[in-house]
Amino acid sequence: MIRIIECCVCKRMTRANLLLRDTNICLECEQKIMKLDSSHEDYFELKEGIKRMLRYNQLVSRP
Repeated sequence: MIRIIECCVCKRMTRANLLLRDTNICLECEQKIMKLDSSHEDYFELKEGIKRMLRYNQLVSRP
């Protein structure tokens, strides 16, 4: 079964790829992140997406 879930970076509905609890980074965003230099124009957007993912999971894991 293929799972479709929203990417926390680009907000598109995509195939599950890099999951942390119930949040996802799609394959396209993951590849961008791996190649990205901090001076690139997309750096801030991708960094904020990762922060949202980690923040969400921190809230979910609290008792």
